[in-house]
Amino acid sequence: MTVAFALWASHGLALHVAPVFDEVLHVAAADEMLQGLPPSDLAHPPGCRWLIALGLALGPGAFDLPSHGWTAAHAWAWRMPSVVAASLALGGTLLLARALGLGVLGSLVAALLLALDGVFFVHARLGMTNAFSTCFIVAASGLAWLACRRDQPLWLLPMGVALGASLGTRWTGAVALGALGLVCLLLRRPWSGRASAHAWDRWAIAAAAGFAVVPAAVYVAICLPMVWPPGASLLQPASWGEAWGLLADLHARMVTFHQYEVGGHPYHSPWWSWPLLQVPLWYQFVPMPAEGRVEGILALGNPTLWLAAVPAWAIALRRAWRHREAVPAFVGVLGMLMWMAWSLTGRATTFSTYFGEALPFAAIAIAWALGRLTHARLAFAGLLCAAVCWAVWMHPLLVGLPLTVEQYGQRMVLSRWEFFSQMRRFRETAGLESTARYHQYLNGLGNRVHGLTSGPKR
Repeated sequence: MTVAFALWASHGLALHVAPVFDEVLHVAAADEMLQGLPPSDLAHPPGCRWLIALGLALGPGAFDLPSHGWTAAHAWAWRMPSVVAASLALGGTLLLARALGLGVLGSLVAALLLALDGVFFVHARLGMTNAFSTCFIVAASGLAWLACRRDQPLWLLPMGVALGASLGTRWTGAVALGALGLVCLLLRRPWSGRASAHAWDRWAIAAAAGFAVVPAAVYVAICLPMVWPPGASLLQPASWGEAWGLLADLHARMVTFHQYEVGGHPYHSPWWSWPLLQVPLWYQFVPMPAEGRVEGILALGNPTLWLAAVPAWAIALRRAWRHREAVPAFVGVLGMLMWMAWSLTGRATTFSTYFGEALPFAAIAIAWALGRLTHARLAFAGLLCAAVCWAVWMHPLLVGLPLTVEQYGQRMVLSRWEFFSQMRRFRETAGLESTARYHQYLNGLGNRVHGLTSGPKR
């Protein structure tokens, strides 16, 4: 399944050669890092930029950034790392479902639900942070489950490596760290009543290493090369002092960006609305009025997964509370926390695609809940048929194929999905009704392709 998804996701990967949406930021930073230059954008930790730079290095190498000298080969190179990460996340989801006790059929259904999701598929095809973060979080979750259910605390050490890699890609890894810490605390003494063969001190040491020391070390190892003084020696204390100062300054600027510099955006939606698919993200939109066509890449989730996610988590948590079962507690707590933690963010702008890192746990929870029905096979078949039909119907908008205006309109089930409707609503709420003010807003974004990006001005 991992290989099949990789082949599917990589088909037509360079259909759009130019970077789209936040690819502009990550690809430019990766290209600068590949040339030994300090990255000009500091919105995220550099984990995904290192991996994108690796793709460029293995491919055609750096491109002429000022003249937009990228080619189809460059597009393949900077997007293939995301394809690999998403494919591994998909295989990891299937393995996690099996480790949690789901049958072969239920595990396949969970993986297929994830593979057929629009947001997961779009992120697999773009050089952005999301696929990498999801992959590392799934890996960390599987290792935490092995530690708790096998009563083997040493599994927490590789879990810490995965958590550190997730943090080094997106700070949402901190949510996964906290959620897994809570789950491990709940499952430390299994609810089945089995006592642990290991003393608390061994678990405490492993937990301290897996949830603090190892993730911190991995995170620093990812970030430090980006700020290391040029030509400085690793053996000189002064070099380390300067590097730590630069690292602290880097994080201060990152915090400032996320807290104060992320302004209003047409695609903003509050966290509680994400499962309702109210405001998807247009990663690219190109109207062609002379030809009567439009072309765009829409990060829109599959309703069979998104609408059922919260009910499935609620059912799992209810079952866990009433019957003290570890499996529904694991997927329910992780899924809910990966979603609801966004209610605590201080950012003024949040996007529905942030729900993507909770999707593996949603898919597993849905498959687990359906597997308990009397006619589970029939429920699985019906759900997968609906998911396949939706994915096929929306496929042109997931990969950016041109559509006629009529075909485009048929796929805009909700008015909030339509690009111009989103722009119109945003201009009304942000006080940008006048053309001059609207263009001033667009010009202030900087680094944009086809009008929009969430990044700062360069």
